[in-house]
Amino acid sequence: MRNKIRSRIKLQWGYKMASTSIDFLSSTRDFLARRFLIPAGACLALAFGTASLMRADTFPVTGTAGFETGLQHLAFVTLDKQGQDGAGAKVDWGDLTPREKAPYRCFEPTLHPNQCHVFSTHTYAAPGIYTITIYYNKPQVFGTGPEIKETTTAMISPIGDFVILSIGDSIASGEGDPVVEWSDDSLAMEPNNAFWDDRGSNYHVPEPVGPPEAVELSRTCHRSLIAGPSQASRQVAATNPSTTFVHFACSGATVKTTRKNTSNAVSQLRIAREHLPRIDVLLISAGANNMHGEFGSGFGDLLGRCLKLFDNCSNDPVFAQDISDSLAELPGEYAKLSRTVRTQRNKFPNWCSSPNTWTRPTSREWTIRVWTVSLEVSASTAESEKTNGSFFTTISWCLSINR
Repeated sequence: MRNKIRSRIKLQWGYKMASTSIDFLSSTRDFLARRFLIPAGACLALAFGTASLMRADTFPVTGTAGFETGLQHLAFVTLDKQGQDGAGAKVDWGDLTPREKAPYRCFEPTLHPNQCHVFSTHTYAAPGIYTITIYYNKPQVFGTGPEIKETTTAMISPIGDFVILSIGDSIASGEGDPVVEWSDDSLAMEPNNAFWDDRGSNYHVPEPVGPPEAVELSRTCHRSLIAGPSQASRQVAATNPSTTFVHFACSGATVKTTRKNTSNAVSQLRIAREHLPRIDVLLISAGANNMHGEFGSGFGDLLGRCLKLFDNCSNDPVFAQDISDSLAELPGEYAKLSRTVRTQRNKFPNWCSSPNTWTRPTSREWTIRVWTVSLEVSASTAESEKTNGSFFTTISWCLSINR
């Protein structure tokens, strides 16, 4: 389990677009070595509150202004889980926003229950260098120990020379593959769920009454750097470090029609456009959650219906009719999305026109890296899209200039 988690952590912090890479695994090996070298006597003394704390490790943060940084590994510390008003750890991002609680994960909750990794994600409004402060309390036998703070630095960049935007539903967001997996030990992590790249998935954020952007950023989207579009974009960025990838897909999203407490691809595009001076590649995966009928609404309800024992959905004429009716509605939904894409495209005079500082891959290379991945992650809605063409047309607009 630990090796799988470490490999995923390395996947994120081993490479960050337009930023300096962080060898997280090396740091992990260092502090693991230090932990196992602590004498048994020192561990016993620590239990009685008489030993000094292990030296804390902090890690720098990178991100793009206007968008979430994605889940960042901020620090490895020894903390009192009841400290910071029961949150265990809090973070001040250094941009005058309120101090907020930060998720933590203790990978060895039995042997080292207070030695934990602190994570969080944040949205910086402007580029710059910020000082981040992590607050926690020293563990002790009775009551809450004194507050301790550690600092690290955030380097927030402006939008790069080449922008890849991913919008849509759970097929694109990374559903089912979190950045940090959930532990079956309730004492191992807070909150007691998997950690994702969007804050709304890590902590319940009440849906605000306000502009669409505030509502969208509060959703439980389950975004992950392991998602297909994210991995494809990292391949492109590997030879083009000024690439910016914006991950805006959200689990549960529909194409255009919005049901209660759900996102939709049209709204995602409009909100992202407000922060982007350009969009060079637009990746879309949407349509699976437009399925509806007696079984419910969305891909999750559809799957639940078909997993019922002794009640095969393929032999249910009502279910078949619901799916047929839902598919018949999709061309109209894709037409709405296509119109929105064309409208937003007209607002970008430099759409698909990259500056000379960006080295374009060849047509074949680009097709393999982005186009094919987009088709693969969108397989669940491919049949309905074949009859309309809007979905694949919107993707090919930017790719066709290399053909």
